[in-house]
Amino acid sequence: MVKKKTRMAKPARQLPFIARLAVFLLTLTVGKHLLALEQDHDHQTLRLQQQTSISLVRTKLETKINSTVFLALNITYFVEASPDFTPGPFEQMAAMPYRPADKDMKGLYPHPG
Repeated sequence: MVKKKTRMAKPARQLPFIARLAVFLLTLTVGKHLLALEQDHDHQTLRLQQQTSISLVRTKLETKINSTVFLALNITYFVEASPDFTPGPFEQMAAMPYRPADKDMKGLYPHPG
């Protein structure tokens, strides 16, 4: 009978070890999952910032292109309306859509910088 008690006691001693191992593995798995979620959140935040920056540059480019097209169309109407114009009013109208260069607009293809 003594041997039976010893054999029964051995599996009972292993139970706390197995429980601790299971808790450790569960904690490790949950931690790894939380780390992956945090990295995904950081990636999405960075992507959103980049999209915002690109959208701002796109908007500024569209504005400059539209103002150039507007000026080109209005030059035709200006010349038709007053064929004997002087350079003063023409220069004033030509300078309206142009502003100093923006720092965001530098370094765009094909211009370096």
